Amino acid sequence: MEVQRIASGFSIADLYPSIGILEVISGMKSKVEKLHQEQDRILENILDEHIERKRTMKTGQGEAEEDLVDVFLRLQQDGDLQFPLTNNNIKAVIWDIFAAGSET
Repeated sequence: MEVQRIASGFSIADLYPSIGILEVISGMKSKVEKLHQEQDRILENILDEHIERKRTMKTGQGEAEEDLVDVFLRLQQDGDLQFPLTNNNIKAVIWDIFAAGSET
C-alpha cells in the first residue's frame, strides 16, 4: 500500500527531473529506497521458505504441491535455459504478480 501511495503521489522532482537535488530535498528517493529494501527482504524470505520446504521434502518429511515459485527454483537449479535464471528474476516475477493483483 505504501508503494502505491508514493508512486501515485505528487513530487516536485517529477516536474523537474534534471534537478537531482529536488529528490533529496523531498525525501522521495530515501523513501523509495527504504521500501525497495523491505520489498526485497520479504521476497527473499519467500524464496528461502520455498528452498527450505524443498529441502524438507527431499528428506521425506513432507509432501506439498508445486507452485510457481517452486517451478522457477527448479528451472534455476536445472540450468536448462538459454539464459541464467537468478533470484532477482524470480523476485521480479513475484513482485509483478503481487502488484498486478493488489490494485486492479
